[in-house]
Amino acid sequence: MQYMKTKITYILIIIAVSTVLAFGYVMNNEWFGKGDIIPFAIYSTILGILSSLLTNIYTKQISKLNSALGFIATLIISIVQTVIFTYLLWFVIGPWIGTISFPFQIFWFASITLANLYILVDSENKFGKKQFGFCILISTLLLSLFYLTNRIKDGMAQTQNFDIFCITHRPSDESPTINELTKYNLMIQPPINQTKITKVNKSITI
Repeated sequence: MQYMKTKITYILIIIAVSTVLAFGYVMNNEWFGKGDIIPFAIYSTILGILSSLLTNIYTKQISKLNSALGFIATLIISIVQTVIFTYLLWFVIGPWIGTISFPFQIFWFASITLANLYILVDSENKFGKKQFGFCILISTLLLSLFYLTNRIKDGMAQTQNFDIFCITHRPSDESPTINELTKYNLMIQPPINQTKITKVNKSITI
C-alpha cells in the first residue's frame, strides 16, 4: 500500500508542478499559448507514469548514499530524465516541439526534481524534511529573483526610443516622405533629415 501511495504521489507531483508552472507562465504573458497547456499536461502525465516505473530502483540506490551525495544524485538523475523525455517528445511530435509557447524543459526539470526529492526524503536516506524545506526555499527565492528581473527588463523595454533609418531605392528622383518610411507608430528621435535621405538615394543610384 505504501509503495503504491509513493508512486501515485510521485506522478501527481510531476503533473501538478509542471502544469501550474505552465499556467502561470501563460497567464503572465497575456494568455499567449493557452492552447498548449492541456497537451502539455497530457505529456507530463505520461512522463510521470513512465518515471514512476523507476522509483523502486531509484529508492534502493539513493538509500545507500549520505544526504549530500543523495541530493547530488537526485539533481543528476533529474537532468537525465528531463533530457531523455525531451528527446522522446521530439521523436513523437517532431519539429512541432518548437511551437510550444513556454520553456517546458525548465518546467519538467523543476517538477521532476521536486518529485525525486520527495522520493529522497521518503527513502532511508538521511536527507530529511528540513533539508527538503531548505531546498524549496532556495528554489522559491531563485524563481522570484528570475521573475523580478524579467519584469524590470520588460518595464525598461517599454520606455525605449528607436531611431529608424530607412534606405530605399526608387527609379524616380522623388524623395519619399517621413510618413512613408515610418510604420507601427514608432517615434523617431531625432527626426530623419529628408535631405539626407535624398543623398542616400542618389548614392545608391550611382
